[in-house]
Order: sequence, then structure tokens, then C-alpha cells
Amino acid sequence: MRRIVLTSLFALALPAFAVELLELSEEEFRMYQHYKLALSDPRVQAMKPEARLAAIAKDARFKPKELERAIEKGEAA
Repeated sequence: MRRIVLTSLFALALPAFAVELLELSEEEFRMYQHYKLALSDPRVQAMKPEARLAAIAKDARFKPKELERAIEKGEAA
């Protein structure tokens, strides 16, 4: 009986802890993670902030606008 009560309480509490699905595709997630990793590189840190995005995109063979969109979605998540 105790097990049933605990299971019921857990089932009722589960929606409160439900994780919101991300609007981030696997490719966008990969791009965002690559960007975050690249920012820790000393060579990237030495660049001017406005040149970083283009350099990271070029290095990874991403389109800069797609990388920018992936960063926006990643930061919003």
C-alpha cells in the first residue's frame, strides 16, 4: 500500500519537473557547442570580439548566419 501511495505522489509531481523541449536541432546544438569550446581557445580570445564569430564559422566550415542563429537558440535554451 505504501508503494502505491509513493508511486502516485511521484506520478502527480512529475509534470511539475517536466523538462521543456528545446527548439534546437542536433546540428544547431553541435554548432553551439563548437562555438562555446572555441571561445575558450586563447587564439580566439586574442581576436577582436566582432571578428570571432566569422573566424569560428570559417574554421568549422559553418555559414556565419547559421552559426549566429544556433548561438541565439542555444543561449535561449
